[in-house]
Amino acid sequence: MVYADCSRNTLYRRIADGSITAYQAGRILRIDLDSVDAWLRPVNEGRA
Repeated sequence: MVYADCSRNTLYRRIADGSITAYQAGRILRIDLDSVDAWLRPVNEGRA
């Protein structure tokens, strides 16, 4: 899955370091997209 041009490995690294929130629901990892957007916000502001 690619969200906002982020690879799966990048998301896993950010979850591991705590900058993105995720929840385990059985075997499925649910990622809080609001935390992904908050993590990407400084990058997007620099492109304006």
